Amino acid sequence: MIHASLHIDRRGPSPPRSYKAFVIGSFCLLALGVLGFATLLLLLGRIGMLPPPPLTANACMDEKFKFLAERDLRGTDLIAVGSSVTWRNLDVGRFERAGLATKALNAAPCYLHLSETAYYTEFLLTHMKHVEEVVAVLAPRDFEQCASPKDEFFSTSLAGAYVFGHLPSTPIYLANLKPKKFVRDIFRIKAMRNNPLHPLTLRMDGYGNGPLRIRGSWMPEPAVADMCFSALSELESVVHARGAQLIVASFPMHPDWLETHDPDGQLVPSLEARMRAALRLPTTLFFSGDQADTGALEHADAVHLLWDSAIEYTHRLTDLVAAARKLQPGHRSQRSTSGAPAPLRRPIQP
Repeated sequence: MIHASLHIDRRGPSPPRSYKAFVIGSFCLLALGVLGFATLLLLLGRIGMLPPPPLTANACMDEKFKFLAERDLRGTDLIAVGSSVTWRNLDVGRFERAGLATKALNAAPCYLHLSETAYYTEFLLTHMKHVEEVVAVLAPRDFEQCASPKDEFFSTSLAGAYVFGHLPSTPIYLANLKPKKFVRDIFRIKAMRNNPLHPLTLRMDGYGNGPLRIRGSWMPEPAVADMCFSALSELESVVHARGAQLIVASFPMHPDWLETHDPDGQLVPSLEARMRAALRLPTTLFFSGDQADTGALEHADAVHLLWDSAIEYTHRLTDLVAAARKLQPGHRSQRSTSGAPAPLRRPIQP
């Protein structure tokens, strides 16, 4: 008798060798590509031509994130926020020298509108628990465009991991790379960082200030969006919710801009009246653009001062802040039992 055994292979046919080779080859090519790109980033960094990690795809904004990621932010008790109107017009070290802060930081980037400033400020205060004062210098361009009271323009989780969690920058380049913009920035970022006379200079001092030392001709026509006043209220709420005080200064516009766009002297006072109306809390300080005796200041363009004048402007602003606080009981560090700042009255407007 013949016995036969039948073995059934239920595993199915094995993949052809060509398929396995394709998968292995693709994986190796991907790994080589990532390694090659990481090497390129390293080389560009060594010769000073590496653009900042693209959190927003805007070199000016991303350079400020890079600045923050490279600094020890612990213990910061005063930050400046906003657009380049804040970034280029404040010497925040003056707040330290005037006894109004112990560790000040100019965290303002550029190009932000107020709704984006509210979003950005909330991001910073979520991580920076010791901030007691938030300063913003505002001009009409901050009110140009707001889709909502708080507009998202970057990933807070990715930015938080990079700025506060020591995430290496390579994953950000891999996730957000825009090749055309990246190549363009390679060839201009070194000059922007190192040349203080570059028209788009990104050079910052140790406080994060962005001095301007050359004049320009930018005199934009004003455009004001109603939603931006809701964004200003939102900024105030964000700051107050973190137990900090908001200080807002209306920027003294270039005389030529005023002559062209506000010849009857009604536009700026109307804008400031709406700003004051949007700021509802008694803890908020507001200063009009004509409170700081700005007649001798030299402008770079409509909304920026030359750096020597920015230093003088900040000096005058800190004098106003100090004078306003002398009218109040207690010191800036005095806190209520709820953790919020001691109430401060607004300075009397002229």
